[in-house]
Amino acid sequence: MRISSINFNNIMLRAMQDSMARLAVTTDQMASGKRILQPSDDSVDTVKILQINNELTAIGQYEDNIDSARRMLQQQDVLYSGMTEQLRRARDIVLQSSNGTLTDQDYVPLAEELNTINQSILSLANYQQADGQYIFSGSLSTQKPVDEVAGDYSFNGNNNLRQVNISGSALVTVNESAENLFFDPTATPPTDSVFDALSDAVDELRNPVSLNTALSDALIWIDDTLDRVGIAQTKAGSNQSVLDRVGESHADIKLMMEKLHSSLEDIDMAKAATDLAQQQTLLNASQQVYANIKQLSLFNYF
Repeated sequence: MRISSINFNNIMLRAMQDSMARLAVTTDQMASGKRILQPSDDSVDTVKILQINNELTAIGQYEDNIDSARRMLQQQDVLYSGMTEQLRRARDIVLQSSNGTLTDQDYVPLAEELNTINQSILSLANYQQADGQYIFSGSLSTQKPVDEVAGDYSFNGNNNLRQVNISGSALVTVNESAENLFFDPTATPPTDSVFDALSDAVDELRNPVSLNTALSDALIWIDDTLDRVGIAQTKAGSNQSVLDRVGESHADIKLMMEKLHSSLEDIDMAKAATDLAQQQTLLNASQQVYANIKQLSLFNYF
């Protein structure tokens, strides 16, 4: 038997090349911390990892949507509280003016304050976000919801709802229209909005002619508007609760997905270190055997 045959050399070289390749892979895995360096390393788990990545991306988008929706609803909650406060003060003024003990002179400061309140509520109705979009104009977010022309108030938006996708099957409404809050074409008082009613009351306080009728109409509009604003605020609060619950669910699913992703992709460092040591030992042994065999000849072979 000739140990230094060509075939034996080839076998030894291939064995050392395989050992070096496995050593290189293990080294790269330990350097990257990843068990799968390319799809061919594990095609089945690679597909699973891609699916998990897609789901994590979707959850990330839903979380962004939830944050955006939460900001809008929190902003509206503050606006509703401001409207309620202003309307309650307006109600106090109307009731104070209706008690029949005040003089025309007493009405003057009350008229000025009621006019200021009307303008303040109008400002809240036309509130713009930092990006310039109006909250209460329906889907016409770039259009000012309520306009005043020569003492007449009109709604210029629509009643379409803006909805945000917060999961694969859930939508949350993040707006309310100024028409639903401040206008009611079917109402009994012959006015179009709470703004018109308050404006009429201001005019009567400044120049009483049909003061009691104007104050009575204003009181009905104030109470109805308070009810509508309260309902809208409750709805916004309920939607925030939905956002919180869905957000928590996303966080739980995301954590589970990340753990599963890690179990599929990340390398077991302890096992990898053991493998690396074994592979290094095997390669060294192969190299040593090959070197010894290369030195054999017909004269030193035994």
